[in-house]
Amino acid sequence: MKNLVWLFGERVALTLLVFLSNVYVIRYLGAERFGELALFQVYFALTLVATEFGLRRVFLALGRSRAIRLVLSATVTIKAFLGAGLAVVLLTAIVYLHAPAEYYLLVGVVLLAPLEAYVYHFEARLQNDLLARIRIGLAIVFATGRVGLCLAGAGVATIAATYVLPAMLLGLTCRVLVRRHALPALAATASARGAAVRAHVLRRSSYLFGSALILQLHARADQLLLHAFAGTGELGLYAGAYKFLEQLLMIPVILNGVLLPAMSRWDEGRAAEGLEQTYFATFLIALGLAGVVGLGAGPIIGFVLGPGFEASARILEVLALGIPGLFLANVSGLYYSLHGLEHLGFIRNLAGVVTGVALGLILIPRYGAIGAAWSMVASYTFTAFGIEWVSSRFRRNVQLKARAFAAMFSIRSYGALIALVGRQGGPQ
Repeated sequence: MKNLVWLFGERVALTLLVFLSNVYVIRYLGAERFGELALFQVYFALTLVATEFGLRRVFLALGRSRAIRLVLSATVTIKAFLGAGLAVVLLTAIVYLHAPAEYYLLVGVVLLAPLEAYVYHFEARLQNDLLARIRIGLAIVFATGRVGLCLAGAGVATIAATYVLPAMLLGLTCRVLVRRHALPALAATASARGAAVRAHVLRRSSYLFGSALILQLHARADQLLLHAFAGTGELGLYAGAYKFLEQLLMIPVILNGVLLPAMSRWDEGRAAEGLEQTYFATFLIALGLAGVVGLGAGPIIGFVLGPGFEASARILEVLALGIPGLFLANVSGLYYSLHGLEHLGFIRNLAGVVTGVALGLILIPRYGAIGAAWSMVASYTFTAFGIEWVSSRFRRNVQLKARAFAAMFSIRSYGALIALVGRQGGPQ
């Protein structure tokens, strides 16, 4: 509960900081140039997922084991090795395609990827209070700098750097803060035990890496297709609306980051109870936010983004319908990690992205940004509530979600949720 409070408090602070600076950036750049920045942010998000290599969730699941030093060592080694290869590929692509200057920032992100392991280290130890303070400090500095750069008439490349540098500096800061007694494990990677741990981590992370990359492609496919079929102006209108959902989507990410290392220590019965209660709480949060965002889309867009973005209101109304699917698709990934079924999660997510791309190819050429919004809503709803009914191997998870949804109509369920929260927050 302490970690949840810190992370949600951090999310409120970061949302306000990023939101206010983004409003200034959007108004400063306008729909066309903001479309260019939004396209870069799509590739930046994909790069972050690629450099994670699926290792974060494996680290959190193993973070309480007695082999934590070897797990940290294995994570750093794997990220360094794979990151070097990815950096070469990325740099070659940037030069060959004559990409704008801001895309060279992505090479720096890849090269510093091994430092992310130390961020995972603090997350696994449930020291999110420290991480929250670091991230809020970085956000204050770069949000302020972003506004200052707009006032100075900076271009897209310079503004893009203010979104990339915090991610790079976070890993560097955590590397400095990790206690020195955790570092000698790095020398143990040559041992037989270290090799076994690396093999185990790499095997589990490979499916998670595929799933995470597919999830990001799913989340960004509508924007990539929209840019291809309708141009940066239409993408700018869509991205302006989608920014609101991006901030809200940190809620299920926070839940996963805190609950996974805790639930990984529970027995199967307690974990199933915890999952059902988590789905129940997620339904309540998602449906409430969907109602607020959908009904308030017009005033929100008009007040925040101003003239030139009126069309974004209708887009946001449609996107709001996808909030329950987005939340449940993310949170229900806990089931696969807790039971070591990452390969099934990969299959589920692959079905979702195929559905999203297929719908995008049909709807976007005809309806533009509205078509992109509907393709996102339909594909995420299918991922969260549809695909898992197809096979008995998935069905246990979707049954937990079905019971959680039915529980919203039972008064006793709300009392049980309050009791569970109190039990987890009390002495253990």
